[in-house]
Amino acid sequence: MRTARQGDARKSRLGVESGIGRRNGQNHPQLALVPLKKLLSLEPSNLDARGIFAGALMGVNRFDEAAEQYRKLTAEDATDVKA
Repeated sequence: MRTARQGDARKSRLGVESGIGRRNGQNHPQLALVPLKKLLSLEPSNLDARGIFAGALMGVNRFDEAAEQYRKLTAEDATDVKA
């Protein structure tokens, strides 16, 4: 898990390797929202999860909520070029 002061993420912890938000080889961001929100409630400083959550929100046209997540992400790590 990458946090504001830690190194690389553990992708399996985020469910990336298990296919979170994917079905039949295609992206379905709506499937990722609930598990990512739960993960963030347990690990609010998990920057990788927050970035993926923001992207999933964008994918379902929830732009205001995505913007809030990106603001939180940049507040934690202003050097993150993805944010």
